[in-house]
Amino acid sequence: MGRRKARSGQKPRTGPPVDVDLVIAREREARDRCASKRTFDTEAEARSIIAMHRAYYGETQIPYQCDFCRQWHLATQRPPEGR
Repeated sequence: MGRRKARSGQKPRTGPPVDVDLVIAREREARDRCASKRTFDTEAEARSIIAMHRAYYGETQIPYQCDFCRQWHLATQRPPEGR
């Protein structure tokens, strides 16, 4: 199999080959993790739920925007090491 030529002035791709099976497995894991969590349309909505949980249950959580679905999820905030 010969090397492909670069398109119009682009350098040919170099580096390690992409493990397609690994990429697919990571995407599947991300989708499964995302599907198991509550989603919020905005950060403000997620923060309001956090405030309610903190008042009732004493939980400490933080909102984050999911790289997979681009909506907001809640993560449990763990205390720093050594405490």
